[in-house]
Amino acid sequence: MDNILSINSLNKKFGQDYVIEDLNLEIKKGEIFGFLGRNGAGKSTLINTLTGIVHLSSGEFEVNGMNNNHIDDIKQNLGVMPDTSNLYQHMNAVEFLTYMNGLKGKKENKKSILQLLNTVGLSNTGKKK
Repeated sequence: MDNILSINSLNKKFGQDYVIEDLNLEIKKGEIFGFLGRNGAGKSTLINTLTGIVHLSSGEFEVNGMNNNHIDDIKQNLGVMPDTSNLYQHMNAVEFLTYMNGLKGKKENKKSILQLLNTVGLSNTGKKK
């Protein structure tokens, strides 16, 4: 497997409008790659499709050898940092990290999370949103 990402004839429609139409792409393991384009070009829609946030209309993709039919397995191996997030405004740092660990099936206690925050120089942020 030389490709970390393979996209074949991927289409995403919202209503009758294509946001992504017949996209084919291969990214090899070790390559550095970025998605560039104007607003509305489909960059975020593509990322959201590859991460299972939105469902593709047709086509297929593989991430690290896993087919899009196994999106739950793909999600376990991907991380996305959006430019803005309104999803977790009610959580403080400790609650957020506890929640994220839970998504990965890990159970960390508050003490170990506070130690982690301290290690990365964020010891005063545990109770901050």
